[in-house]
Amino acid sequence: MTNRIAALIGVVLLAGIGALPQSASADTIKLGNDQNTWKLGNNPGVSPLMVPVKPGDVIEIAVRGTHGLATLDNPGNQASPAPAVDLSHILKCGEDPASKPNAAFQEICDSRVGKNLTLSMRVVVLGSFSQDVHFWCTEHLNIMVGTFKPAP
Repeated sequence: MTNRIAALIGVVLLAGIGALPQSASADTIKLGNDQNTWKLGNNPGVSPLMVPVKPGDVIEIAVRGTHGLATLDNPGNQASPAPAVDLSHILKCGEDPASKPNAAFQEICDSRVGKNLTLSMRVVVLGSFSQDVHFWCTEHLNIMVGTFKPAP
């Protein structure tokens, strides 16, 4: 019992000094697919999908079928200039934060050992997120696009 109390006090102290990555008002944003369109939560799929997020939010991306997510330098459905993959927006597992000083998201690297596997990934929105970040499906490219937007 004493160890549980000590652990709880440690978590409270860490939260108080801001060491935990999520704020008290952080949300979990569920992003998925409806065939060849992105969808937000249980809403029907649309393209482009606008996803309002704020620092501390966790974006859980879970897909059915062959899909992936890549961030872009321009909107995915824009003709000129054509969008190109720009992975500088996401700090991936094991990457040195100094290598991507302007990253807006960080991949959550939780172990799946001993757990059921799912086709998903999670990222946390960093405090540096302040402007639109565009994305598309790595399989369907410009027909399955979206934008992470600063929440009002």
